[in-house]
Amino acid sequence: MNVKTYKQIFYASILFLILSFTTHTYSQNKTPYTIPDSLKDKSYGYLYKQLYKNINNSKKVNSYLSTYLEKATVNNDTIHRLYALSNLAAYEKDKEKQISLIETAISESKGVENPRLIQVYGIAGIIYSNQYEYEKSLVYRLKALELSKKYESDFYIGLNIQSIATIKSAIGKYDEAISLYKKRYSYLTSTNKRDSLNPIGKMELEISIAEAMRYLKKYDSATYYYNRISSQSINDSLFKTYKDAATINEGINQYYKGNYKDAKEKIEDVCGRINVNDFTTFFPKHYILSQFYLGKLNLALSENEKETERYFLTTDSLLDAYNTVIPETREIYEFLSKKYEKEKKYISQIQTINKILVFDSIISERKIKTLNKLHAEYDTPTLLKSKEKAIENLEHTNSSLSNRTAYLIMIVCLLGLLLIFQLRKHKIYKKRFNILISEPNSEEKKTRKHKNIDDKEIKIDKDLVLSILNQLKHFEQGNHFLKSNITLNILAKRFSTNTRYLSKIINIYKEKTFIHYINDLRIDYTIRELKNNSKIQHYTIKGISEEAGFNNSESFTAAFKRATGLNPSYFIKHLKKQAKT
Repeated sequence: MNVKTYKQIFYASILFLILSFTTHTYSQNKTPYTIPDSLKDKSYGYLYKQLYKNINNSKKVNSYLSTYLEKATVNNDTIHRLYALSNLAAYEKDKEKQISLIETAISESKGVENPRLIQVYGIAGIIYSNQYEYEKSLVYRLKALELSKKYESDFYIGLNIQSIATIKSAIGKYDEAISLYKKRYSYLTSTNKRDSLNPIGKMELEISIAEAMRYLKKYDSATYYYNRISSQSINDSLFKTYKDAATINEGINQYYKGNYKDAKEKIEDVCGRINVNDFTTFFPKHYILSQFYLGKLNLALSENEKETERYFLTTDSLLDAYNTVIPETREIYEFLSKKYEKEKKYISQIQTINKILVFDSIISERKIKTLNKLHAEYDTPTLLKSKEKAIENLEHTNSSLSNRTAYLIMIVCLLGLLLIFQLRKHKIYKKRFNILISEPNSEEKKTRKHKNIDDKEIKIDKDLVLSILNQLKHFEQGNHFLKSNITLNILAKRFSTNTRYLSKIINIYKEKTFIHYINDLRIDYTIRELKNNSKIQHYTIKGISEEAGFNNSESFTAAFKRATGLNPSYFIKHLKKQAKT
């Protein structure tokens, strides 16, 4: 069986690998979406095939998925709607929208029994993993695994075991990760399994095992898996990309074994072939690590600080370009900080120390567990002390008065801008809080505003419109929106209409999408309850979100901030303060 056949068998796994290794920047069009004439008569099957054929074309992917979603919504087809929502979430670049889309898919999947839910939860796992929320990612991965076993899908069982192992490796649980990787590897090497024929899948696993072995300092074991990879030869671009990643990893492995020349030769060989303008020929993480370790190797072999600085600055720029944080690269900032201090470049030293503080803050926030030695030399108190010393040295340096004055003016201006920003922010927040306290709720205002809408504009029978509006009124007055499982489909059935009419009436009369309509009702209810019931002010954010019908505190916080411009914690805090005065 040739490589082309392998890829046809494993389209799903390749998609999951692409989503896991890269960060896509595709955006969903704002609703309502108009299907292009060229796609109006196309089937789900056609859209599915075109999506995978054009996986790297952002405009086409967006068009196919948005069309897919619109067709599913009009046809009241829950299963295909879940497919479209979850995939749109996978390609959405805005984090809030991405979470909203995938949580909508998960919410609408309640009560549904279908193998497609494996993919919904699988994509949710990838999304939360890419946002470094590994605990939540594991929850969804485990749900996907549970469904895979329920529907006896060996393919997805293996894929989800591998994904869970990757998450465990990312948070530093390398032993547990290796155990799962080997379980998956054993499955792939079984001759009677349909996906055991995929050499790329095996190679990806071997790289993962070798990398985890390296982090556990089991360097000989890491080399064993590299040798298995290097002995293979397949004429395929993706295969070559994985092989290059494995070679970089082995070069790093040889560095820790003390074989500096061999390590440098391996890493430089790969870097010489990589086309940095063609993203499909390399994985960013491994390329960034290649530049970082070439700097370390240069220092180990020649102690040429200038050349090492060049590699480390390249690493820093790559981390910024790909908007990522790799814990072991923290060493570049330690090196640069010491170098700038030695050269009395105190401004550069301060900037570098600030980068370390931000670096550590991001790692802490993302809950990435790293080796203690990466942080021993530059923990936060030491960094702050070094920063103060650098500023003091700057003030007493023998540089010219003009330069010193310019530096001080720059620092004062930055602090002044920061102070102005904070004061302005506080003023805006206070104004928003006062408006929330004094003004009626948004849905009350919206009802008064839309009494006379031209029936020709909405193009729906007037009696039906009035009926649905009346039912919406009772729906709002009865606080039925507090039920966490409410969806457009469920509400349309309750009103004895279809989702298209209901969605259109809400869009025109409420001037918002269904999701925002429900969320705003919940937020208005929450604000009302918080103002009138002091006991609720002492609930946790999670408790308040559950009372309001949200599935989690993150969705509640995002909806509250979108509707009010404030975080719920800020609003509650100032409500309490107001009560004391």
